[in-house]
This record gives sequence, structure tokens and C-alpha cells, in this order.
Amino acid sequence: MSGRPYDRYWAKTHGAEDAVSFHLLVHHSLDVAAVGRFLPSAYPHLFAELSRQIGLELSLLKNVFTHLLLMHDVGKFSSAFQALNPALFRRLFGTDKEVRSYDERHDTLGFLLWRENLHRQIKRYSPELASIVKQFACSAFGHHGLPPKEAASGGGRPLRLQCFFDDDDLEAACQFLTDGFACLPELTGLPKLDKQARKAYRFASWRVAGLCTLADWIGSNRDFFPYRCDPMPPADYWSRIALPAAQRAIAATDLGLARPRPFGGVPALFPFISKPTELQAYTATVALPEGPSMWIIEDLTGSGKTEAALTLAHRLMAASHADGIYVALPTMATANAMYARMGHAYRRLYCEETTPSLVLAHSARHLSDDFRRSAGIDSQPQDASNGDESTGTMYCNRWLADSAKKALLAEVGVGTIDQALLSVLQVRHQSLRLVGLQRKILILDEVHAYDAYTGTLLQALLAEHARGGGSAIVLSATLPAGTRRDLVAAFARGSGADSTVMDASAVAGFPLVSGISRTGVVTTEFDTNQTQARHVGVKFVHDYTTAVQTVVDAAANGNCVCWVRNTVADAKRAYRDALACGLASGKITLFHSRFAMVDRARIENCVLKSFGNTSGAAERAGCVVIATQVVEQSLDLDFDVMLTDLAPIDLLIQRAGRLLRHRRDAQGNRIEGADRRGKPTLTVFAPPFDDQPTAKWLSVTFSGTNAVYPHTAILWLTQRMLHEKGGWTLPADARFLIEGVYGADAELKIPEGLNAREDSAIGADLAKRGQANLNVIRADRGYTRDFSILWDEEEEIPTRLGEPSQPVALAVVHGQTLEPYARAKAFRWDQSIVHVPRHAWQEQAYQIPPEQVRPAEQLQREHPRLKHTQIV
Repeated sequence: MSGRPYDRYWAKTHGAEDAVSFHLLVHHSLDVAAVGRFLPSAYPHLFAELSRQIGLELSLLKNVFTHLLLMHDVGKFSSAFQALNPALFRRLFGTDKEVRSYDERHDTLGFLLWRENLHRQIKRYSPELASIVKQFACSAFGHHGLPPKEAASGGGRPLRLQCFFDDDDLEAACQFLTDGFACLPELTGLPKLDKQARKAYRFASWRVAGLCTLADWIGSNRDFFPYRCDPMPPADYWSRIALPAAQRAIAATDLGLARPRPFGGVPALFPFISKPTELQAYTATVALPEGPSMWIIEDLTGSGKTEAALTLAHRLMAASHADGIYVALPTMATANAMYARMGHAYRRLYCEETTPSLVLAHSARHLSDDFRRSAGIDSQPQDASNGDESTGTMYCNRWLADSAKKALLAEVGVGTIDQALLSVLQVRHQSLRLVGLQRKILILDEVHAYDAYTGTLLQALLAEHARGGGSAIVLSATLPAGTRRDLVAAFARGSGADSTVMDASAVAGFPLVSGISRTGVVTTEFDTNQTQARHVGVKFVHDYTTAVQTVVDAAANGNCVCWVRNTVADAKRAYRDALACGLASGKITLFHSRFAMVDRARIENCVLKSFGNTSGAAERAGCVVIATQVVEQSLDLDFDVMLTDLAPIDLLIQRAGRLLRHRRDAQGNRIEGADRRGKPTLTVFAPPFDDQPTAKWLSVTFSGTNAVYPHTAILWLTQRMLHEKGGWTLPADARFLIEGVYGADAELKIPEGLNAREDSAIGADLAKRGQANLNVIRADRGYTRDFSILWDEEEEIPTRLGEPSQPVALAVVHGQTLEPYARAKAFRWDQSIVHVPRHAWQEQAYQIPPEQVRPAEQLQREHPRLKHTQIV
């Protein structure tokens, strides 16, 4: 061992009893610092934006970042940490060194060491650096995804230096810092921080934390930084080993290597579009403002909004406003559908010689065959590997694909809104997600679909995305003016734009594009495309038996039918009663979200085959689907007859989009020209309309609907409007319909009998917004946990509120073992899981048979994903 005191300390080992193979702490620290030296070359625009925000010259920012990373793991100089490997501890330190209790993780110990000791050494080295480190200390030491603790919690030992470090540890840490800083480029010209600068640094600290985490992950990759336990002078290790390895590691991760292609027009991006729509032509030519911008595109479903959004996104990328895209959707089903669409187009956003990654980002992405093939990901240890084969259109770098936490770092991401919302919640690795989104165009689809809680989180996301210099594109066919105002205000708050937002009364046109930037808000209305105009009649049925018979009779006449019910329980009831009325079992399908994954995928494929774009008379005639909201969006389905339970007007419009959707002849075969099946009429199952309803108007016979949509007044306003109009014509009636239910004047029309229920629903929404505001990060306080009791390692902060569910794995007894219910090729246990409302599961009081207890426990040990899952 050398005479340098820090050469006794290890950073990484193979295991708690491996005293032979380990990586010295000084080596790992230099590895990560070297990654930080080259990371700005992978993210030049991101670091340039960070430099602008904090007012620090880019070259100085790079040097500060490298110095910051050098000390990220100094908490491992603690004797308490070193003793985690007892055999290695004895080998390196002998038997005389005291073994201390490891009560706090090394990230918190690093913060403690800096605060109580090292900050004075840094101040002697450079007072200006010490001032900057003070703003970024939690970012560096919180590289495991959480801010370090700044005080003891839970009745543990006080955070005192002597509890975790002895004198030798402190000497080693101080000498390491002296010798390590000597390896790095000299720091000259750093500014002194005034009050305004410190505020800017606090805002920036959230993204610096994500960059520190990223650097640590790359610097811990043993493919490029193999363990080295033989000491060598830090300067030699830095120049001969760390720097070259860091360059190779960053190149291998594909970070920042894909360059956007110059914009070549809509047909170049979408060859199937020979003549762009007026909306698409507008997004291809509208002047782009400087700085972050948000665009709200409101147009009919199926009008080409997605292509218009991608056209605009490509132009922003080509103009160096962004490096990539993240498309955020409300459900996994919509995300899967968009992922398949993007697979055919996303490479046209980038230069041909580059290989951008396309990643699917949601909790069940591993069940997507397309995604696993694109990344060459093995299905499960006991399953056959898919190897390195990738599809011809989709590619995702395997390093990015192997963890959901890295997903947003890919050039193009498609996933649920939840993955983006996690970037502004007090959850582990939110800062890494924030970094992943920073240079992305955030495309948000179906934004009207979220409740008060998730909608408040969405506003926080837009504000923070804008603060980081990011742009966004929002899509909706049914956006209330109040929601538009809230989104504009949130983005303006983050971007520093004029806080004056548009007056809802001044916006009456539809379709509409609203552009928001630091220069203000500009709206552009489009003439209604008469070729897209569509009239849908509405009739009501109030008797349940009549509704069921309507379905059966329509099927008997050869029509294909869908009834959208608002709850799973109601869907099951209608399914049973339709069978009881004589409908053949082979002609009816029950489709909802509480099937096991394998069954839901099978049912979805069956529904698409029978009622999708390519279906014909043979598949459709006399067939029925009883469904919940799963058919409301994303699935390209077409029915001859549609019934729906009463729902808010925007959802009825969505559901009616599945009625006579394609052009077909009277038998249901696809044709050119006009549809020959008659005029679309939507049948709405609802209570009788009452001008002066009581509080029980809906809940007496539609209790499920009232539970799902607690704003009874919105349902009453919807029925009142449709009762008077008898239907709608889109796009002409779009604004009138939405504002007639959600507009400021609508609440004046709510009858007195519903006021108490509406007040209760409004109160519940206020509580949801309050909870959301408690759960989001406080960007102005900097990357720290001192303002919150959250940030717990095990805390699960939701992106959506709803009834808790219990995952249940369906098993088949096979001799002495339990086999998964799913007969799939991959992830059979995952595909055997069904989610049951927790209250319903508790009422069931299920007990596994005694003879299956041990096999079930063995399964949970072998499959970590089954740890909190009931097995039945």
C-alpha cells in the first residue's frame, strides 16, 4: 500500500465478503469526474442553457461540474461505510480500527463531511468555488436519486461527524481532496454570487442533481471502468485511465450523438401525406419565437393533429430549440399505439448517419414485443433471449432501455404522462427524469382527460419544463377554455413570459392553435373544413331492460354494436343480461381493464380484428362489445350502433367517434365514397331529464356513474344540452358544447337541487389540488429535502389518485408447483396479474390453501415482481 492515506479506502466490491476484487475510492471518484469532464460534449445545448440560467461562462461551468463530481462519494471515507465489507475492512485497516455502525447512507455522510469539515478546505482552495458548492452540495451528494439528509430523522443518532468518521478518515478525505483538485483544470475567474445569482443556482440545482446521477451511473459501468485495487498517483490515473475510459463510455451510451435533420416539409416527414391539411401547413410555416414556447392545438379527433405536432416539433429541433421528443399519453394502451406509429416516422427527424433511440416508457413496457426486440432485451431469466435482433424501424440503445429511470434520456420517448410527471414529484430519481426531459419537445395528448390532482401536477410539469428552456405541444379535441388558461399561465410562470393570459371569451374559433412564448400569446383560428363536418344525432333511453333489448335487437338485425358502460360492475351485468336475452356467446365480448394482462391483450386484438380498420362484413355482422372506457380513445374501432351510459360531454364526443367511423357499405365492408349505413345516432342510457332535479337524480339508479363522475352537475348540463339540441355537428358545435358544460357561465345554470353535490365535488377537487401542491418539488428552494417530510426511500407518491388496487397473480396448480396462468412466450407471471380494487379483495378475505403456501412463498422469492402480489 502506498503512503497516501486515501489509498486504503474502497468504493465498490463484488460483495460483502469479497476481499480480493475491489475498486479504490480515489479511482472511482476520478472516473466519475472524468465522465463529468466529457458529459457537456454529449449535451452541449443542455449545458449551454444551464450556463445561461446561472450566468456562469460555459468553460467555467464545465470545470465546476468536474470539481463537484470529484467529491460526490466522499461519504465513503466513513469507517462505517468501509466496514460494510468486513473481510476487506480487516485487510485494508487491520484489526485496530474501530468498526462503526452504518446508520446513514454514504450520500448523507458525504453531505455531513462537507458541511462540518471539507467546506473550509474548499474555501481555502477557492472562496468562489466554495460559494458555488454550497448551492450544489445536495445535488452532488444526492447522486443516488434523493437529496441527502441534513438532520437526523426517526429518532436515529444525531448527524455528528465523530459518529461515522475517525481522525484517519478525515485525514484521508482532506488529502484526497487536495490531490484530486490538483489533477483538475485550474479554476480562475469564478464570480462571487449575489442574492439573485444564488436564486438562479437553486433553480438549477435540480438539473445538476440529475447530471451528477447520470455521471455516476456511467462512471460505475465496469465495462469501461474495471475494478482497480492497485494504488497509483491520482494524476497518472486521471490522464492515463480515467479520461480515455470516460470518452469511450459516453460514446457507447449514444448520448447526444443523434443530430436532428433539417426540416424538409410535411411530405418529407410523412410520405403518405401528399397534400397537408391547413393545420399541418400552418405548423410547417409559422414563425418560431426565441426561447421556450408552448403550442396548444385544438382540432377534431382524426384530423391529423399528431402529424401537425410532429411537424412543429421537427422544426423546433432543426432550429436548435430541442434535441428530441417525449410524447405523453393518458394510458398505456394509447402509449403502445403511439409507439407503433412513431416507429415508422421518428428516424426521419434525424440525420441518416445517426441512430437515435426510440423508447417506450411505462410500467408494463417489458410486455411489448416490439420494444424488447428494439433493445435486444431478454424477456426473463428463465425465458429464451431475443438476442440483439431489432426491428427495421425501431432502435433503442440497450443501456438506455435497461431501466425505466433512464428512459427519458433517449432521443425520442413515447409513454404515459406518469413518467413525465415523476420529474416534478418528490420521488427518487426525479432529477434524472427532469434532465431527460429538458431538451425535449414535450407533446401532451388528450390533456382534458385528467382530474384535479393530475391536472395540477401537469401544470407544475409545464412550469418546470419551461423554466429549463423546454418547449411543449398540447393536443386536444375537447379542451375547456378554463383548462387552456391554466396551462398557459403555468407555462408563462416557468418561462418568465408575460403573466397575462388569454381571455376565454375572446377565443371562439375551432379548430384553434395558440402559441405561447416570452413575447405573449398568439391565437390562430382555422376555417371549418366542411369535408370533415359530421352530424351525430342523440337519443335517450331511460329503462335498463330497454337498453339491453336495444343491443340484442340491433345484433339480430346484423349490426355490430358497442355499449360503453361507466363501471366494470355495470359492464359485467350488461354482458350477463344480454346473454340471458338470447345473444349467442360467440357473438359478444366483454372488454374492460380488470382482466389479466394476457387476456386483456387477447381481447383487445380480437376487438381490433372484428371492428377495426380492416374488418369486413364477415367479422362484424351481429357482433357485440360490452366495454368500459377502454374503447374511448386510441383504438381505431368502428360500430354500426353505439350505446353509452351518460358521461360528460367531452367523453360522449370521444365515444361517438367510434360510431360509423369508417366508410362502409350497408353490410359493413370498406368502400370509397360516402358511408351507406345511414346517419349516426348515439343512444345515451341516462335517467329521465328533470328541469329541477333533486340531489338523488343520478345516484338512485346510476350510483356507479355518480362514483366515477362525481360532478353530477356536469352530467346534468350535458344531458340538458343534448336534450335541447338532439345531437351535434362537429366541428361547428365543438366550442359551444364544451363551454356549455365547462364554461364560466355554465355554473349559473346548475339547478338548486344539485348545488350541494356540486359543492362537495368542488371541495374534493380543492383537496386534490392541495395534495398535488404538497407532493410537487419546490424548485425555488433548491435540491434539498428541508422543506418536506417526503423524499422517503420507500415513499410512493402517486401521479394519479384513485381507489387503491391489489395485484393478484393467477396460478395453476401443476403437481407440487404453481405455474402462471398465462400461456405467453415471455413474462408469463407478469401477464397473469390482474388488479382488483383493494376493498373488494379485502371483502373476499381470500386465504391460499395450506398446501400451496410454501410454493407461493418460493415463487415470491424467485420473482421480485411478485413480492407484493397475492397469488391465487
